[in-house]
Amino acid sequence: MTVHLALPRDSPASPAVLVVRLDIRKGWHVNANPASLPFLIPTVEKVTIAGSPVALDIAYPRGRNSHIVLQGTAIRVYNNDTVLKASLSGQALDRFKATGSLILGVMVQSCSDKGICLPPATLISSLPYHS
Repeated sequence: MTVHLALPRDSPASPAVLVVRLDIRKGWHVNANPASLPFLIPTVEKVTIAGSPVALDIAYPRGRNSHIVLQGTAIRVYNNDTVLKASLSGQALDRFKATGSLILGVMVQSCSDKGICLPPATLISSLPYHS
């Protein structure tokens, strides 16, 4: 995954947006959020600053129809270049500035388009603050 922070330009009151682009190998995908069925593991984004969790307003994309059908349900997935956007509140942005970094974790379950799934994993990225 690649991560960057889009700082508000027009209004200081606007939230900063944490942008995550998923880098997924051809022939593979991860489950969308929400997951299509209760037993599937959705992609989930979490952030901590100085070890404390940060509340995020996350806009998970709908995902695409994988054409994989389980229990009569077509599974929605994320493929390569899927973008997740999460708004950071002003308070969280101030904490980010003060500490100089945040830790992003994205939990995913990678599956091949042929239906073979790997155990869930959390992708971790440390993002330094740059004004």
